[in-house]
Formats: sequence, structure tokens, C-alpha cells
Amino acid sequence: MSALNRIRVYWAVPLCAAVLVSACCRSREESAERTQAPAVQEARAAKPGADLGLSFSRGGPTDASLIVLRLFSGDLRQMELDKASKKGGQTTPVEPIRLSVPREAWAKVEFRALDRAGSPAAPRALAGAVLVEAPETESVSLGPRDTLTALYRIPTANLPPPGTLVLAEMKSPGEVILSEAIPVPAPPETDMGLQLRQAEIQLKLKSWSEAGRSADLIVARYPDEPAGYWIKGQALEGEGRDTDALKTYHAALEKFLAKKDAGRHEPPLPILIKIRDLEEKLFPAAKK
Repeated sequence: MSALNRIRVYWAVPLCAAVLVSACCRSREESAERTQAPAVQEARAAKPGADLGLSFSRGGPTDASLIVLRLFSGDLRQMELDKASKKGGQTTPVEPIRLSVPREAWAKVEFRALDRAGSPAAPRALAGAVLVEAPETESVSLGPRDTLTALYRIPTANLPPPGTLVLAEMKSPGEVILSEAIPVPAPPETDMGLQLRQAEIQLKLKSWSEAGRSADLIVARYPDEPAGYWIKGQALEGEGRDTDALKTYHAALEKFLAKKDAGRHEPPLPILIKIRDLEEKLFPAAKK
């Protein structure tokens, strides 16, 4: 059976079981349980509405690490869920939260390491965090499903030891928003994990040529692993080389299917979506 036919066979795969390649590019420390700091609880009780999600993507000792911030409204998401669960009940629409978040607010976000008790009474600011990408719009309407994302680069050497709790604080007009306090992740445990992490960071920074070179090294060292081809495809697509990217995504899919006997099952949905979207883009007449 060809790879394309396999795509059609598995297209209905559940989302929860279909992110295996994406997951293999992350190390287990990113799934560590997040700890809520008392100051965060107090801030949310006093000023509910907007939330900051915080995550790290840790690079090698001499490389850059990334911090990702996501601004959203947990309250509105819960209201939407509650409304959906009430069959035949009141259908009042959930009104969005309106905020003013200028780019300066993203640029001046403070990342602070807490003491062992989880208290920011004497916080240590993380040095060297530089805003790379932020939303362009200042006037924000956060609905139940809206999320705004900003990306920061920080030298890995500036991160505190693994397990240290870190939170983010954003100050915008009339708003002070604290994130949850999350632990700093440990370095990847394997050489392959470190190489994949570095390539992922290059992708997020849109350093397409660097990500492509990193992917080539991964493929050369681990030719049977689909993750290197997956990263290479994204780098090629970022450079606008869609035909080459499509071939590489097919290679990633073939490598993944070859590993089914090793305990893997359905193909990962991200690869299938990339192949579908590029085929529709490159061969629109064939899809009619």
C-alpha cells in the first residue's frame, strides 16, 4: 500500500493519539506538573480574566533557549465549556475581554525565579531575555478561544538550575498579569534529544537554513528516525521550497510507518495535515 493510500486509511485518527512525532521532538521534562505560586493565586483572585501561559524550550549549554508566553482567558474558556454542557439551557453569548497590550508591554515582561517556598518576595530576575516575536495589535479582544503568543530568546547559561520555579509578570495599562510558576526544565537526556531541541528552536526562530542543516545532521546520524525528516520538511517549507518539503514529509511518513512494528500505530496528524495542505496548494486541480 502506498504512503498516500495509508494517509487516507488513517485520516480519521483521533487527535489525542496522533502527535507522536511531534512528541518525540520534546523531552519529558516539558510535561512536568506546574506549581501554582501563592502570589499568582492572589493576583488572579484580585484581577480575574486574563492569564499568561509560560513554557520553556531549553537549548544546549552554549546555545539559545526559548521562552514562550501565551495570553488567554481561562475564565472565558471555562464559561464556554459550562455553557456547552448545559443542554437546552441559557445561551447567552460569552463576551470577550478587551485589553490594551502595546508591544512595549511584551518587551518589558519580567521573568523571575522564586525562592524555595514559591514566594516572589525576593525574586531573581532572569537576565538576557529578549523579545523575538509579539502580536502586532495593541487593542486586544480575548474570547474563549483566543490566544496571543510571544517568543523570547535567552542564553541557556542564564537559566537557573533545573527545577527552579519561574514566573512571568506582564504590566499593561490597567493590568498586572502573573503567569503560573513552572519549573525550569532539565537538558535533554540524549544526544538525539539535544539535536532535535536545537533544531526546533531554530524553526521557532525562523532560522530556516540553520534548521535545515541541523535536520541534515539528524538524518545522517539517525536515518531511520522520522523526526529529522519532519524538521527538514518544515525548514524547506519555511524557505518556500514546497515541492521539496512535500517529498520530505512523505519520507517522514514512510519512516514512521516503517516503525509500526516497534510499537507505533497511527501516523501522526501533523505530518498528514502538512502533506494534505501542500498537495492542495501544489496540485489544486487534482483535488477538485
